[in-house]
Amino acid sequence: MPKTISFHSFRRGTGKSNIIANIASLLANEGMRVGVIDTDLQSPSSHILYNLEAKNTKETWTDFLRNKAPIEKVFYDVTPIEKELGKGKIFLAPANIEIKSILSTLREGFEIERIGQGIINITKILNLDILLIDTYAGLKAEAITPIALSDMLFIVMRLDKQDYQGTSFVIQIGQQLGIKNISLILNDVPPAHNISEISSQIKNKYDCEVTSILPHSPKMLNFASQGIFVNQYPKTPLTNAYRKISKAIIQKTENDQI
Repeated sequence: MPKTISFHSFRRGTGKSNIIANIASLLANEGMRVGVIDTDLQSPSSHILYNLEAKNTKETWTDFLRNKAPIEKVFYDVTPIEKELGKGKIFLAPANIEIKSILSTLREGFEIERIGQGIINITKILNLDILLIDTYAGLKAEAITPIALSDMLFIVMRLDKQDYQGTSFVIQIGQQLGIKNISLILNDVPPAHNISEISSQIKNKYDCEVTSILPHSPKMLNFASQGIFVNQYPKTPLTNAYRKISKAIIQKTENDQI
């Protein structure tokens, strides 16, 4: 059975989309068919990481939610060219980036139930092994709905006081929704910090597993979202930290524990 995994954060700017893009690539490198949904309808960005131009996306996840496109039309094969010879594939459902569409969606809304319909149907249509959902930050219904349908939840946070209380709320919500596999990812941790000590402190504070701590990377900063970092820099500490996440997903999937 395909697994649905949500990546969520209490506030914006935690680097969630970049993390998902890199994890998707690592999973595809292992031969998996991976779907990615960008549910941030207000400020979509996932298409940039895959060099998917707006003019080449006639139908989007936004259009599906507004009943203007069938689910099978809103996913695009964004597998890097150098990976096409393998079995792994990456399919992205971007959100519409046109200002007119964004404003119309904010003003008119959409049927929340279509989120669940899309998630269930696309895993069958594309024969996915994994579906990664880039959720909208915060605690709105459009963020909670895909989380409720997920087998696993990764909560992305930074070492910032604004994140601490919010992360606690998200964990509680995930638990109330019955998600058994909830893990934390700490992003952009400065090199001066003791990784092991931070991991232990966070785990004790939230009583929640810390899957990976992603170190601050000047290379990532200079890379400036020009593609998939792990494909360009396969031997950096940051890439190794990303691999911990992908390996955790693979292990749980193989053991059928999610």
